Amino acid sequence: MHTCGVWHADLNARNVLIDADDRFYLIDFDRARFRADGSWRQANLKRFRRSLDKFAGRWATFNFAEADWQALLEGYREAFGRL
Repeated sequence: MHTCGVWHADLNARNVLIDADDRFYLIDFDRARFRADGSWRQANLKRFRRSLDKFAGRWATFNFAEADWQALLEGYREAFGRL
């Protein structure tokens, strides 16, 4: 979505769904907007990271580790070219 310039106003763990085949879906785009290139991408990623950390701290069954975040960032860099 970032490569298309889409800013998700509420990017958090609750708005990412994963199906039985490990396909990811983003939901809740009601306040999303197209934006020109800028620092909003970094802020969007930071918001998402805070949400993942919050979930991991609340529920032992929520499997999220630093290695998972690094894998996400690696995929982001491959798709977008930078952070």
